[in-house]
Amino acid sequence: MFDFIQEIDDVDLPGAIKKACEITHIEYTNTPMYSEDEIKCIKKLRNRNIKYTNELLSDDEALDYLYDRGLDEDDIKKWRLGLVPDNRDNRPNNYLAGRLAFPIMFGKDENSYCIGMAYRTLDEASECKYVYDCVDKTPSFKGRNAYLYGLNYAKAAAKKSGSIIIVEGYMDAISMHKTGYINTVASMGTELAATQIDLLKGAVNKVYLFWDGDKPGVDAVPKAIISLIKNGFEVFVIPLLADKDPADLCLEFEFDKKKMARYIKKNCFIGLRDIIDKKLSLFENMVLSLQTDIFKEINEIILNIPDAATREIYLSFVRKRLL
Repeated sequence: MFDFIQEIDDVDLPGAIKKACEITHIEYTNTPMYSEDEIKCIKKLRNRNIKYTNELLSDDEALDYLYDRGLDEDDIKKWRLGLVPDNRDNRPNNYLAGRLAFPIMFGKDENSYCIGMAYRTLDEASECKYVYDCVDKTPSFKGRNAYLYGLNYAKAAAKKSGSIIIVEGYMDAISMHKTGYINTVASMGTELAATQIDLLKGAVNKVYLFWDGDKPGVDAVPKAIISLIKNGFEVFVIPLLADKDPADLCLEFEFDKKKMARYIKKNCFIGLRDIIDKKLSLFENMVLSLQTDIFKEINEIILNIPDAATREIYLSFVRKRLL
């Protein structure tokens, strides 16, 4: 919207924001949302993003890679995906050349803007799949752990449903949206940071972790469950086979929402109950001192649940298991 106003009224970005406030009858404050340097950087990233998208749409190899993953031109344009050309800005260290560009967007829907970029290699054998360029970000960009990829498209749907699905990767989020699960975001890795959890507060009460089935993904789930529970969320886990990620499953199901819904219904489980089950399954064969340690761990987890009624449900569950 701001781009349109800038072009029609021949004003800068702050002027466009002021004009938009007048049109929508929102009170305008002279306190700038961004500094001049920030605005220049946002414009620079926007122009670079457009350039990368045009490059991608003219590169058969990169397009074939995305088409093989089930995406089409509409998906590319919606998510503003791009490809870094070999002569990117004539920079001497062209280590990003030939990588797919995933803009990290801030805002709402199509009116969001790029605040940083991540780059994925097309070489599946590469040890370094993703790179985060220190140049391609705004001055206020706090690192990817301060954002959730796809939140610009997912927040309204998540707030309406009261739930959100968190996947690991960019392609996972894009594929889930294409499958019809608009309330999906990506943590951009297996670590779910406190700053990312803060973004969900007040918007949802249920979180579904749908992380990769490989060892890093599986190992990271318990920590994420506990962090979310401490912040008052109900947590559910959607498991995957070891060689699968959500994007693979979406493609396997031909982006059919009904098939994905059946899979989730059949396999989804309550996160904390699973953690307790696994700890208690070792309980009987342990010496008393280790039993005490495990019981302390479980008790500490449960006591961190903010809601008293929920705490009592889990304490009752533990007591029944120990009888």
